[in-house]
Amino acid sequence: HGTGLQRDGRGGYDHTAPGVRKTLTLADYAAEHKERIRLTHLGAPCLPTCKFGQRCLDEVTKPVLYRAHEYSFYADDGGGTPLTKKEQSQRWLKLVDSWVTFDVDGKISEDYHIGSYRTCREAAREAYGILPLRLSSMLRVAKAAPGGLESEEAMRLWDANVAAMHAAERTTSTSEAV
Repeated sequence: HGTGLQRDGRGGYDHTAPGVRKTLTLADYAAEHKERIRLTHLGAPCLPTCKFGQRCLDEVTKPVLYRAHEYSFYADDGGGTPLTKKEQSQRWLKLVDSWVTFDVDGKISEDYHIGSYRTCREAAREAYGILPLRLSSMLRVAKAAPGGLESEEAMRLWDANVAAMHAAERTTSTSEAV
């Protein structure tokens, strides 16, 4: 077939085949994200179009990055209790909602930050460990819900986006296997 995928007879592919990227559990992803902060390898989170000259993380300290990590992955109980996927999504929705504002005429503005440090979208996304596709989906919902992401309208929009997002993530992980 030329795709390099090994079929398993169910129309899918062998998830254990060489070159197939393993889907990480939330706990594994949290550990990987924390290690990238520890090693200061958050990648080159800024894009060439960064309005801060690709220097977003220059002033952000490791403790601030660790607090962003804790916000994204752990409960506020001081005991390191991991968040469920639903709790994490709710936290990220609240965060994304704070990044999107509407003026009196309904014009949308985006103002990203890590703690109190203003940054570009990519630096903030990476610091909080939000997957690119997930952030795009959350931004779509935030921009469509001027009443805030905690409104009933926003929750309906979010629920409608979740199925599409999961389908896209499955497609992405399948195409990454190629």
